[in-house]
Amino acid sequence: MTLFPVPMEGELRFFVVWFFYLCFLILFALLGLLFDLHSGAILGASFAVLVLLFVFKYGEKIILLLAKARYVSDDDKLVNQVKNFCTHLEINEVKVYWSHTYYNNIYYVNSYWGTPSIIIGKESYNLLSRNELNSLIYTNILRAISPEAKHRTTINVLTFIIFSWVFFIQNLFKNENLKQFSNYFLYPAFYLKSKFYKQAEKREEFEKQMINNEFLKRDYISAIFKISKLPICKSLSVGTFVLSGISHTNNAGTDLLYSSLLDDSRDIESRVRELTSSLK
Repeated sequence: MTLFPVPMEGELRFFVVWFFYLCFLILFALLGLLFDLHSGAILGASFAVLVLLFVFKYGEKIILLLAKARYVSDDDKLVNQVKNFCTHLEINEVKVYWSHTYYNNIYYVNSYWGTPSIIIGKESYNLLSRNELNSLIYTNILRAISPEAKHRTTINVLTFIIFSWVFFIQNLFKNENLKQFSNYFLYPAFYLKSKFYKQAEKREEFEKQMINNEFLKRDYISAIFKISKLPICKSLSVGTFVLSGISHTNNAGTDLLYSSLLDDSRDIESRVRELTSSLK
């Protein structure tokens, strides 16, 4: 384990990731300066460094907590399947969790010094056939062990920290109109994350590699189609805010103004047609 993460691979370019971390540090330094002109900037920056180190280590655990995920201990077949995939890929460990709160998708999380994990929504588990489920588990394990997952997990948590005041206001005041108005302050955060994540070419390349795998093929296409048709859980909640961008495919969410910002705005039918044509 290296002392500091070096995000030089994956979807997020080196300077973009570290520019975001630098902005996070400067933001807290400026906040500290507002409270103390003498040493506030130093204290604020020091606090930001501690937060960054904490997120680098426990970022995936924070997301697991917000997703109300629990370790899979009641399905030995599923756990053994994940272990078999890890053996096949020659990796140490990927943990698998249930989520009854965010039950309509499958998510992949990791942090720079943590353990890669996947979160399986209960409804997704019940909806998919065994082969479809295995195809998504396999592809999400590949995502979870990639540098991309570490970048996404860290940036999701840091963005939540920066915009947590919006959720505080929503919980403090019960007025529905104020809640709706405060949601607009979240759109810059989704837009910011979309600038990191919106690289359709890389995702298309990844998907085509998956369907060329003899094990996956049509089961993978069928699985992402089914998942995409499930409705999004808990629109604009804290968990949805943090989990956005770490699911393998987006749920149906046409009512959300930010839905087009996440990953690729193409409809799922177009993606399925392209993937199916690649099989021929």
